[in-house]
Amino acid sequence: MAAQACKHHAIEAEIRRRLRERFGISLARFDYMAQLYRYKDGLKMRVLSRYLMMTGGNVTGLTDELERDGVVARAPSPDDRRAWIVSLTPVGRRTFETMASEHEQWILEMFSGLDMKTVKQMHSQLGLLRVHVMRGEPTGEER
Repeated sequence: MAAQACKHHAIEAEIRRRLRERFGISLARFDYMAQLYRYKDGLKMRVLSRYLMMTGGNVTGLTDELERDGVVARAPSPDDRRAWIVSLTPVGRRTFETMASEHEQWILEMFSGLDMKTVKQMHSQLGLLRVHVMRGEPTGEER
């Protein structure tokens, strides 16, 4: 298990490095934009916080920065006066598409030594883990 964790951290560190060098962006900002890209009409900040598994304060800070950069827009929620809806601006969508295309190539490059069955199994297992974490359900070892 420790070897897998070490490989995961190495891959994450390489992605962080490439995002910073190529686009001047952090992995947290990239992940934030990736979540919003999936929801063209935007997300409530509370929901975005849950999807990103970040505190509300961290999401607010990233929102403030990305809004200043013209990448996201914040609007009051029509059904909850206390909530804000955040969405990518057209510039933000185009910027993310450019980054995502390169990011995809980096991932393909890093996993090129693995057969497709293994990659699909890994993707499936990581997806299940994320669902369990978001729901607060125990993983296999905690049951």
